[in-house]
Amino acid sequence: MPAPGGSDVNKAYVVIAHQCNSGLFALLGSLLRDGSHVAVHFDRAASPGAPPRALLEFADRHPKLLLADPVAVVWGEWSIVQATLNALQCLRETGEAFDYVTLLSGACMPTKPIALLDQFLADNRGSEFIECVDPGYNLWVKGGYQQERWRYYHFVNWRKSPHLFDLAIRAQHALGIKRQMPDGLAPRMGSQWWTLSWPTLCRILDYHEERRLEKFFGRTWVPDELFFQTLVYALVDDRDAIRGHGLTHYDFDPMGMPRVYYDDNFAQLICSARFFGRKISPWATSLQSSLAAVAAMDVPAFISRLDDAHGAAPIPFPRDDLALKTLQFFGTPVSARRSRPRCRLRRNGRYFVVVSCDEGRSRALQRRCNALPGYACHGHLLGNSWQSVVDDINAPAVSRVLSLAQRDADRRGFLRQVLSSSEGELPGFLLNPERDTAGREMLRELSRDPACTLILDQHWRADPTLPAPADVLSLLPDCAGPPAKDGSASLVEYARQATLHDTSADRLRLLRWLHAQLVGSACATVLVGEGELENWSPGLLTP
Repeated sequence: MPAPGGSDVNKAYVVIAHQCNSGLFALLGSLLRDGSHVAVHFDRAASPGAPPRALLEFADRHPKLLLADPVAVVWGEWSIVQATLNALQCLRETGEAFDYVTLLSGACMPTKPIALLDQFLADNRGSEFIECVDPGYNLWVKGGYQQERWRYYHFVNWRKSPHLFDLAIRAQHALGIKRQMPDGLAPRMGSQWWTLSWPTLCRILDYHEERRLEKFFGRTWVPDELFFQTLVYALVDDRDAIRGHGLTHYDFDPMGMPRVYYDDNFAQLICSARFFGRKISPWATSLQSSLAAVAAMDVPAFISRLDDAHGAAPIPFPRDDLALKTLQFFGTPVSARRSRPRCRLRRNGRYFVVVSCDEGRSRALQRRCNALPGYACHGHLLGNSWQSVVDDINAPAVSRVLSLAQRDADRRGFLRQVLSSSEGELPGFLLNPERDTAGREMLRELSRDPACTLILDQHWRADPTLPAPADVLSLLPDCAGPPAKDGSASLVEYARQATLHDTSADRLRLLRWLHAQLVGSACATVLVGEGELENWSPGLLTP
């Protein structure tokens, strides 16, 4: 049965809100426009008696806006999961056979047309868009407790009493307390924001009602990043259907706080690789109205709007400058050192990058990787020609929506989306630091990713007549002394040998620059020698 508005996908939304402002009504208006059901949970702590009058009047005008039974939400506790379950129960009582339900906050807004979301969900019917990270093999929590979230009992909220919170964990650790998941569930973690199929959500509701999982999860820490992720992994029969990411774009500052978007971030948001964005500032009324207009567009009009946005470069988030100025003024607090995020493009597993300046050898390495079972090597995802990027990836949803300017607006999000498309395989891509401007700019960040393995081709056959870019020349320090990290010493030694056999100053500068990127890196490094191309195998990589 077609969904309202002529769409083949019957969508619904759950919105968790604690502020009744223009942003909430802009979001609800965008979601209700095509006839979708929206279940809103408004925090009882923010409105003790009843939902705000403005929200009640809005619901009277929109019969498909449902108000869930409110609970007082406390950050980090079970109440936020209960709020989500109450909203899902509201949707269930409608009797509608939804295809997908998306969980959003009241500070979210669509960043793409709803019509484009319909196309995407129709093309990916049966997929579950949620992070399901195995905490036993992946560091998902940056600078905080991870397995302690469910292994110990939590009776104290960290925000209210951090000292008692830490003391309780240390005491339980000393006593040897180690809680086990109920029913043999395997813990999985991930972002709170997801888009799940309705059959999967109904199974979660039934499973919870039958086993009363609140007994266990009610004493965990931040269960909204654990409950749905664990149950999706346990109840979805086809694990390949779990895509490992949601459809909401978000970011964090160096202190671990969610980034807030303002009126001057419009171009960056619509160029992101997701369909929703958070957090939108409640004072960014111009941004709210602009994104509401985007949500109502048809796909051709949106593509034209993107062409207009290409000329206006999005204002980058001054993450490093802000952190530097803050730490210079206040010093470096312990919390800042602990919560500083680490670059990690693929939280659900490893990936690799083939670094070579020789197109023939890089393509040979790509073919060699793709010939091995369990590996999937894309081409130059960070190349300078968008058509070549499209030809080098096997992700139609990505190539249909994005362009070169959109990719550069959120390179990490683009790479994460493409790498996630290689389900069941260890993904990778090619990078030519001499030719790919975007790749050269991201090489330092990639080298800091503990999930990344750099495969460095020692046979550098760069064109001696090709001048090195000025921005690269400015980053080339002298190779003074052997570096401490594995693999870098070989690069330095090779650079020294190059001075004896090669008069290309540009090539030597490039090698020195590569060495500078790898000093202090967290990634692994694999060197492919002169005679190892045909029989080479990425032995350090484990799919």
